[in-house]
Amino acid sequence: MTSVRAALDLAGRGRRGPFAALAVEHVARSSTVDVGVFAHNEAANIRNVLLSLTAQRILPTSLRKVLVFSSSYDGTNEVVDELARRDSRIILVRERTRDGKAASVNRFLKSSDADICVVLGADVVPDIGAVDALVEALNDPGVGLVGATVVPTNRANAFFGYVSHLLWGLHGRFGKVGEMIAFRRCLVPGIADTTSVDEAFVQVIVSRKGKRAVCVPDAVVWNRGPGNVSDFMRQRSRIFAGHMKLAAELGAKVPTMDYGFFKDAVRLAVRESDRVRRRSGIPAWKAAAWLVLAGFLEAAARVEGVLTLVTSGEQTVWKQVPSGRSPFRTGGSCPSRGAQIGTRDPPNYATATPCPIIGVTAADARLSG
Repeated sequence: MTSVRAALDLAGRGRRGPFAALAVEHVARSSTVDVGVFAHNEAANIRNVLLSLTAQRILPTSLRKVLVFSSSYDGTNEVVDELARRDSRIILVRERTRDGKAASVNRFLKSSDADICVVLGADVVPDIGAVDALVEALNDPGVGLVGATVVPTNRANAFFGYVSHLLWGLHGRFGKVGEMIAFRRCLVPGIADTTSVDEAFVQVIVSRKGKRAVCVPDAVVWNRGPGNVSDFMRQRSRIFAGHMKLAAELGAKVPTMDYGFFKDAVRLAVRESDRVRRRSGIPAWKAAAWLVLAGFLEAAARVEGVLTLVTSGEQTVWKQVPSGRSPFRTGGSCPSRGAQIGTRDPPNYATATPCPIIGVTAADARLSG
């Protein structure tokens, strides 16, 4: 098991080699890329993920392999095996026990010697061009970590859909990466097996190497937010507990835990709420009421996260959020390119014949009106 301190010590040793500086600064367009996909019972969505990853526009010459780490027993492995027979870049790594995403990420890092590593869960779907945009952003020598722009597939004219769009919009404004990230492999030898916030841990390592973390507007990844109070509280409290532990052990705070965030949170939340409102068509009074209610729920989830951390410690292996899985629902037709976010569902890949993956503009992804 890799502890928090051991992971940081390993990261520190990794930068002292004679060619380390050259390796960090030189990420050419021809860089090799490995993708790690982490799945636990995602049979309904894993096909979507792999079809999207292997259909990226400019990566066929540099995308070496897509490793799927799976502790599943619901048919996920069978779907991966089927696709692997068609595309030799897809490799299934069966895990006998479910010991947390962080431990699986470490196994991925040990098996990869690519220039760039991409990490994502099997409960999201990258849009066409998303991975390419992440890799392109890493051509900036000052950038060590890049994150996708997260677009929930929940309808924004329903309360929890509105909350999902609101929170991810705020995360993007504060440069908080999540759901799908890419980083220079030479910067991140490994992370702590015990962390439940792997993206934030990688961000700490990268920042301590003197590199920036940025969100890439054109790298869109679809996810599905929680659809009820129970799932919302479970997800948000777990994340906050992970961030609290990270801050306590490493003295590193994610952007949304800084004092500056709270000073600007109300102003930015109102602005982001208005973007979601105008795009989804909900009345102004309803958006205002939902904004207040969302604030109360987030505060309650953070209190629950603190209590959980004090009483039980950080949960490395956490319960899945049933309503927040499989961004694209089974059945239905495939909408055309440029579908309105929040007013209709994005494309459905779960049909017998997967419908083409559409692209969205950066304006669509940010819900700008």
